[in-house]
Amino acid sequence: MTRGTSTPPWPAKLALPLAACLVLAAFQALAGCAGPRPAQPPDMQYGLEECTACRMIVSEPRHAAAVVYADGRIERFDDVGCLLRHLTEAAPQWPSAADAQIWVHGSHSQWLDARQAHFSHDPSVTTPMGYGWLAFGEPGPGGGLLRFEELPAAVSMSRSMSRSISQNPR
Repeated sequence: MTRGTSTPPWPAKLALPLAACLVLAAFQALAGCAGPRPAQPPDMQYGLEECTACRMIVSEPRHAAAVVYADGRIERFDDVGCLLRHLTEAAPQWPSAADAQIWVHGSHSQWLDARQAHFSHDPSVTTPMGYGWLAFGEPGPGGGLLRFEELPAAVSMSRSMSRSISQNPR
């Protein structure tokens, strides 16, 4: 070493790069927590995963539905009717549950945001659990389809009608 110049010991040389790395890591961690996750449907392993409501295997993509919660928890359903039953029984505050993304498959087996979808109830249509609820991306030419926020009343009415029919068979 020459006089007048000092070379810091090797740990001191690493202090600035180490501090920069720590600050960068802190910013990345905060950025990951800063906002809501982007809306995207969950991955489904058809033929392997159980329906949250009925415990049957989710096997038909065209009738599948899912709820993705803010905490990352995912509930999967084999029938839109199972989703509706679950939401009316387990989450009576729906559809105002803002912490959840609710997904349904449309008539062309594409995922749709349930809050943007249109729904039809036709008991003659075969769905995995026989509920007969179908989702569509567009309202259709004849109208008559329900919006997501209208479903609680429709589900309640269809239950009342089912009870009435089963108690008074022709």
